[in-house]
Amino acid sequence: MPTAGDSLTDLKAQDVMRTDVPSVRPETPSSKVLAIFADERSPVVVVTDEKGRYEGFLSERNVLRHPADYENTQAEDVIPQHANPTMSPEDSLVDVARAINDTNARGVAVVEEEDNLMRVQGVIVREDVIKAAGDRELGDAPVSQHMTEDVKTADADDSVAKAISRMKREGFSHLPIVDDGRLVGIVTIHDIIRRVIAPLKGHDQQGWKSGERSKPMAVPLEGIMTEGVITLPRGSTYEEAADLIHGEEIGSVVITKEGEFPYGIITRRDMLSPITLYGGEAPDVVIHFSSKDTSREGYESTEAPGEIRSFLGRYQSRLEPAIIQIHAKKHKDRNRRRDMWHIRLNLTSDMGKFYAVGEGWGMAHATRLAVDRLERRVRRAKEEQLETPSREWLQDQLYY
Repeated sequence: MPTAGDSLTDLKAQDVMRTDVPSVRPETPSSKVLAIFADERSPVVVVTDEKGRYEGFLSERNVLRHPADYENTQAEDVIPQHANPTMSPEDSLVDVARAINDTNARGVAVVEEEDNLMRVQGVIVREDVIKAAGDRELGDAPVSQHMTEDVKTADADDSVAKAISRMKREGFSHLPIVDDGRLVGIVTIHDIIRRVIAPLKGHDQQGWKSGERSKPMAVPLEGIMTEGVITLPRGSTYEEAADLIHGEEIGSVVITKEGEFPYGIITRRDMLSPITLYGGEAPDVVIHFSSKDTSREGYESTEAPGEIRSFLGRYQSRLEPAIIQIHAKKHKDRNRRRDMWHIRLNLTSDMGKFYAVGEGWGMAHATRLAVDRLERRVRRAKEEQLETPSREWLQDQLYY
């Protein structure tokens, strides 16, 4: 077992993995998998065949997001194709963090070959990696260094449809709910899937807190939000946020001022990104790609990466060091029945955190639209920095 004295770069996958993870057969109905999530409160379920061969793992969201109903689908039908990374017990925890970040997966399966079969030894989820980092080098870092300051909020009487539209347009998945500026709840994309989308399939396992069943998209957010939001005050550390995310099994922590006004938000993904920079000499710009609909190789075979390189050519000297996260998602256009791509870009640098989304008929087109929006936001921030005197400049004027 690891100790707090171990360096983050010394930790192996076997030091952190969970071994008490429930498993199912590939033919297990999705409805039974959902019941396991409800009963055992495990973040993932492992899928193995009758010989114990590893087939994949599932999160609750993987099952809930599948378009078919839960009685007529099986576990093997909902295993995500491009978000199911595996690691060996000896792989470093930093490499585990990179694998999770690059695939946007819930975690990784730790596997090893036994009797000519690939067998699962354990599972590591995002919060396990974050907790290990919080107990070590990153623990004393201020949470403000990794959080999103420009936190988006919604009113309790806003509709579910309005929240979905904003999440899709602006590229976030956690939405604090406010009343007269004060934090009263939070809604995540998982809440919407579990409490709104899933019941539309005729399997109302979670039930409604309020609202009419006939018009679920018109239900006010007050009806599905989580109350009693877990928060931290300004000035908190990475370790404090890591302890909450791991111990409370939550996806984000809202940072507040005066105890009730949202000041920022930090998600599991925000906390995972800096871990990927440990070990070896970090490049000036790190690019992570994730998608359940294509591989990184598939993305790089298009003209889309050229749009990113062109952007970096114009701004890299100003931004570095930086982390760019690219998430690609495919869906059908309702009218033309063609594949459309939704590209979300998240940029973290010393200038701040920026995000942008683009939607188009191909990955390159969608990436170009997202890059255009990202560039406008970076340019605006650059102009504001030039217009705002630095603290050092003000001190010079005061004391000399």
